[in-house]
Amino acid sequence: MTDSKEAWAEVDRRVSEFGRIVAERHRKAGEEQGAPPPGQAKRSLEEAFSAVTRQLDVAFSTAGDTIRDPETKETLKQAGKAVMTALGSTVTEVGNEIRKRRS
Repeated sequence: MTDSKEAWAEVDRRVSEFGRIVAERHRKAGEEQGAPPPGQAKRSLEEAFSAVTRQLDVAFSTAGDTIRDPETKETLKQAGKAVMTALGSTVTEVGNEIRKRRS
């Protein structure tokens, strides 16, 4: 059995390889379609990345603040309980159906 460290290392390898393939195909497609020069494209990507980073910062900060809010914690706790109840109910119903069909 693979331990979790090895499993996550494999995930890293697979995702890195996927990223390399996507980057290479993107580069080739850009060349074929007459994309802007690499310097200009790099500046545009850096600006876009900066804007995305700022938006992610806002999103994660908001999520963090929301999760620390006691009312929100209670709402999330209740949602978790509802999910567990629904799963339990579903498993029970499936078990009952299986027992009925086996009889």
